[in-house]
Amino acid sequence: MLGGIAGLIGSHIYREKDYPQYRFGHIFVCVCNAVIFVTALALNLYFRYENRRRDRENMDMDCSTLSEDAIDQLGDTRPDHRYTW
Repeated sequence: MLGGIAGLIGSHIYREKDYPQYRFGHIFVCVCNAVIFVTALALNLYFRYENRRRDRENMDMDCSTLSEDAIDQLGDTRPDHRYTW
C-alpha cells in the first residue's frame, strides 16, 4: 500500500549531496526494514499467545442460538476465532 509513495520518499532520502554512496538513504531503508521485521515478529508472537489463550479458556459461548448477523457482529470475539499468519 505504501509502495506507491516510494518515488516521493526516494527523492528525499537519496539526496544528491550524498552521492555516490548514499549512506543516509541506505541507512533509512535498513531502519525501515528493521521496523517492519520487528513489527511482524511482535504480531506473530501476539497471535500465537492469543490463540493459545483462547484454546486454554475453552470459550463456552453457544453460537448455535445466534443468527449469522449476530455472529458476524462478534468479530474477533467469537469463540471460534483464531488468528492466522
